[in-house]
Amino acid sequence: MKTKYFIFDLDGTLLNSRHFINYSSIEAINNAKAKGHKFMIATGRSYQLAISEIKFIDADHYSIICNGGLLYDVEKNEVIENSEPLNKEVIRFFIDKAKKYESSFLIYSKTDNYFYCANKEGKIAFQPFLKNSIDMSNLGIEKVERFLEAIPVFTLTQFSDVIDEYEFMRLFDKLKNKNNYCNLSSALKGFVDIYSHNTSKWTGFLTLQKKLDIDDVNDVYYFGDSMNDYEMFKNIPNSIAMGNAHPELKKIAKHIIEDNNSDAIANFINEFLNQ
Repeated sequence: MKTKYFIFDLDGTLLNSRHFINYSSIEAINNAKAKGHKFMIATGRSYQLAISEIKFIDADHYSIICNGGLLYDVEKNEVIENSEPLNKEVIRFFIDKAKKYESSFLIYSKTDNYFYCANKEGKIAFQPFLKNSIDMSNLGIEKVERFLEAIPVFTLTQFSDVIDEYEFMRLFDKLKNKNNYCNLSSALKGFVDIYSHNTSKWTGFLTLQKKLDIDDVNDVYYFGDSMNDYEMFKNIPNSIAMGNAHPELKKIAKHIIEDNNSDAIANFINEFLNQ
């Protein structure tokens, strides 16, 4: 059988609601890998927040991280830039809104993770994402703002319980649509990812596709659940939406399977192997 490429989003897809990979998924992945098929990750998470999952499934070749802004080269253990860092005007605008809405946020640079938690709610919301991250909460937001002016930032992820994620994204319409400074998406309720313009998991995939000489996109199977997966679903024919996926994603999916707490991924892979 011709080699196929299986690519998974993490949160809400390969990871269950407890942020673990189901054992059944690992077993099915290992069976498929033994038959020569390849497995990769495409996530909004940074290298630091995705590396344990990348290693756990023994991912092949490259993983798409920071919503396509960066790639992780598994063989070289190296992070590769795939976009420009965030425009500083976007960062200044973001900090202004973070002050107004008392947002907590994660900061993804190429090599490090940082977080600023404005309150207890933010700390609780970000708990699954704080491993291997540097706490800047005690510095005060003005010092954090000066720090962000000095380093390249590839993603800002904000959480607020006082403003809806889609309302928050609309605040950036001018910077996104008129000035073409940034892209935004929401992978989880209450969370917003902000990253460089013309950047998405799809642009990450296009780079990956060239590096691996994947000549037929029909050889790719992509699993996702949220709107940062939308371009992947539009462009990859074999798109698989989780049962918990955003309704707009389900509308364009080729397959809809059960939710991320079930054995749906394992069942799909095993059914594929038995064809």
